Amino acid sequence: MQFVKWMYVMMAAMLFSTLTSVYIFDDRYSGIFAWLMLIFFIIGTACFINIKSSLKPKE
Repeated sequence: MQFVKWMYVMMAAMLFSTLTSVYIFDDRYSGIFAWLMLIFFIIGTACFINIKSSLKPKE
């Protein structure tokens, strides 16, 4: 369950960075925030793969 919490944290960070970019900085730093969301997406994907592999039945 720990990895599910980290996936939720990554999704919340992606949402927060998008909202920060649009509403606080008026899209002046949209390129930086796009790279930041890409990093969050890659970390979230790694957590998802880790969860999926840990839930497989062991032979």
